[in-house]
Amino acid sequence: TVGEMLSWRAEIGHNNHQMDKHTGETLVQRLCAQSLWTFQQDSYSSMFDYIHHDIPGYYLSLLAIVIWVLVSMVEFRGTLRQAVSIWNLPRLAWDDPGIS
Repeated sequence: TVGEMLSWRAEIGHNNHQMDKHTGETLVQRLCAQSLWTFQQDSYSSMFDYIHHDIPGYYLSLLAIVIWVLVSMVEFRGTLRQAVSIWNLPRLAWDDPGIS
């Protein structure tokens, strides 16, 4: 969760024991630079790719929306045709023979 991520960053990521002795970088700095080979780096890379890259399936989503609109238009046309057919049915007045 977000709370666990914030807790990890404050308690572990910036902890003095996690600093690189040669460069002086914290674990969070190395994580953001994508220079680690850990579970945290894999999770961070997945989130970074999801947030900062193009939406996967953009064209497929667009195609699905276009097909949905076209199918909806076909359904609307059928409904309209049925309404016009009902409207054009012959009508009888109340005093016409055949109504009992």
